Amino acid sequence: MIVKKYCSIVAVATAVALSVPAVPSAAISADAPRPNVILILLDDMGHLDGNPVDRGFVRYFGHLSGASSFYPPFNASFHLDGEKWQPDDPEFYTTDGFTDFAVEFIETTRKQDEAKPFFIYLAYNAPHNPLQAPEQDIERHRGRYLVGWDKIREQRYARQVELSLVDPETAPLSPRPRNVPAGDSLTAEQKDLEDLRTVPQLTGISDIMATLLQVAGGHYPAEFRGRGNPPLSGESLVPLFDLSRDRTETKDLAAEPPELCDDRGRGRQFTPPGMPPEPRDRRPIPAERLPAIPLRNTKPILAMPVAAPATGIGAVAEPTARPNILVLLTDDQRWDAIGVNNAELAIQTPHIDRLAKRGVNFAEAFVTTPICAVSRASIITGRYSRNARVHDFLIPPPPDVWLTSYPALLKNAGYFLGQLGKYGVGATKEQQTLFDLFDADLTQGEPFHEYEGRLVHDSQWLTLRTQDFLDMVPDGKPFCLQVNYKAPHPSAVVAPEDKDALPDFTFPRSPADTKQQRAGLPQHVRRGLGGFSYPGDFGSDARRNAWVGRYLRKILSVDRSVGAIMAELEQRGLLENTVVIFLSDHGTHFGEQGLTGKWTPYDPSLRIPFIIADPRSPRTAGATSEAIVLNLDVAATILDLAGLPPEPGMDGTSLLPLLEGETPADWRNHFFFEHQMSIATIPRPIPRNMGVRGETEKYVVWTDPVPAIEEFYDLAADPLELNNILGENPAAAAHWRALFQQWDKDHPNTYDFMLYSHRPQTGSPEIDWERFAKAHPGPYQKIAEEIRNRGVSWDDAVHDPGIRWEIGVATRFFY
Repeated sequence: MIVKKYCSIVAVATAVALSVPAVPSAAISADAPRPNVILILLDDMGHLDGNPVDRGFVRYFGHLSGASSFYPPFNASFHLDGEKWQPDDPEFYTTDGFTDFAVEFIETTRKQDEAKPFFIYLAYNAPHNPLQAPEQDIERHRGRYLVGWDKIREQRYARQVELSLVDPETAPLSPRPRNVPAGDSLTAEQKDLEDLRTVPQLTGISDIMATLLQVAGGHYPAEFRGRGNPPLSGESLVPLFDLSRDRTETKDLAAEPPELCDDRGRGRQFTPPGMPPEPRDRRPIPAERLPAIPLRNTKPILAMPVAAPATGIGAVAEPTARPNILVLLTDDQRWDAIGVNNAELAIQTPHIDRLAKRGVNFAEAFVTTPICAVSRASIITGRYSRNARVHDFLIPPPPDVWLTSYPALLKNAGYFLGQLGKYGVGATKEQQTLFDLFDADLTQGEPFHEYEGRLVHDSQWLTLRTQDFLDMVPDGKPFCLQVNYKAPHPSAVVAPEDKDALPDFTFPRSPADTKQQRAGLPQHVRRGLGGFSYPGDFGSDARRNAWVGRYLRKILSVDRSVGAIMAELEQRGLLENTVVIFLSDHGTHFGEQGLTGKWTPYDPSLRIPFIIADPRSPRTAGATSEAIVLNLDVAATILDLAGLPPEPGMDGTSLLPLLEGETPADWRNHFFFEHQMSIATIPRPIPRNMGVRGETEKYVVWTDPVPAIEEFYDLAADPLELNNILGENPAAAAHWRALFQQWDKDHPNTYDFMLYSHRPQTGSPEIDWERFAKAHPGPYQKIAEEIRNRGVSWDDAVHDPGIRWEIGVATRFFY
């Protein structure tokens, strides 16, 4: 990524050199007559308050709130001179776009008035995630890191000394951490992995300033030591930590005795030239002036975990009156993808199974919306999607909902909070900073992470970060940590140590995966995303074996992580006072009904594994509950565990009575489900559906067609949901239809098609084409061209389902 940015800066600097031929050979001095200025920021991504053209800038091109991709971002938040702008070119690359605009601005300014100075604020995305560099840039530098970690480190240090960025007398090259293997000891495979990880990010960052000045006709001042102009005298805000004992950086040494700070804190006090140094203030830096948590992947780190500190929860802790709570959340894991629920499972999950032996295994557990973001929002808030008002990715729970979520209520009750891994829900900065440790991704997250100088698989990284979190928890303070695994989601990858598991294993085709079953689906479901993706995933025996094999191998790393975390709790003396909740955000199809993925009202999508191990309830250890439980129940259960009253706005119910072996007489015998998200910009739409599931019946309504399509299943006689008996048992179907319609009436729908936002939804009943053109100019032009080519009207393009579908397929925008 830096490779691409480096080339872009050189291009801009070259344009500056051409436009300012009178730049002296020396570095530009302070008394030079009104020089041109380019302020170049690395990894800034804009983040400006308001549009620059409204704040004095002549022109502006960029995005005001970050971006999700270096290729055309799906949030399409580009602005050009105050108006929204969408790139049409699928190969448009953000860094190149910024560069081209800057060069064009310089050239235009030069043509208009060569004597007039200019200022450019140029803020690149890179090297911010997702670390996407064009392949040709990666290939050009691939291999340069194969000499090993030690050599590269020595070369970089020598270059920094050469550029006067560091003073070797006051800042010698630090010794390699004892737990980091020597570069020449790495295997060829390890070197290749390091090379692949590093190339997109780190190539020549220390040379940028010198190169820029040289191209512009100046040189790098020899007297500069990398410190810049000192601030006003007073205490620096930079904290000081002893990483040998405090690897999570929780204890600022400013609070230590003066001699310790004098020995290790050289440079904490800055004094402007010509002013006598002021006495050092030994008071601790106020907590509000320090970051709440270390920034991800930016702190100095050791290569391997060190011994637990002598104080804090890292040592054996006394049980608190309130239990600690650990939520382990997997992604896309079917209810039968753990050994305790499936004796014929092709893999073994001993550590997850051991959780079930320690607690209660809920055999009838379901989610109310089978898609990552919405289900996870329901877990946190305890509410149905329409009540939480979260229907899609990157939508934070509204303030009134968030204030009654389990994290907010636990924080008010004095719990120490953490979120790790694939959070998967939109979150404001205020919501993120509520957690004492928020090292989580609002979208899919990465399959590998950098940790202490090495690249580790997501499941292992979550284990290590859980250890870090436990190091941070203050003495005697209860904690609640949610660990969010990426596996076994399709975007996750098999851990390297599991790649050879299940060799040549054959996975039988499900009895619900037949041509007859696929043919019986409603047309819009059959050609929707699940049916469209089916041939590539399950269309042949070879593809099914490969898909299911990858899926199960991903779960192996989760099971190992669960075992390691449980062992860590036991070693720290925390196991007997920590309640562990294990569940998934939804299931997935293995080809049943001729579908792949989740998103459906069928049990492979709705049903999940769900285990709660409460060591304080030994009487029910190893029990299996047949009561219907939901992802909505997690928040209410956590509040009950913490001794907090139930939150009236929650739809879920505490599971504590079931954990204690008691099933209340009025326990639910049915639940409602809804899936309303259907993004306009994916290969095929996701068919929307709602309904109600009882213990032995299920009523389904597909809401996209007009009129809606209904289905009704007798689950006792037909657990695979093969036969829609809506017409055969109209009285029973009418009962469940009425039950659903009454719930739908009592809980008003809050869904918004959001057609003009960054996440447009398909199937909007009415369209303001003028507004649509402003919000999505690229898709609008494609749709307009299709309408002209087909000779149809704009009204037909909205209200004729056949025409609308054909235009969506042609433009890949299902408005």
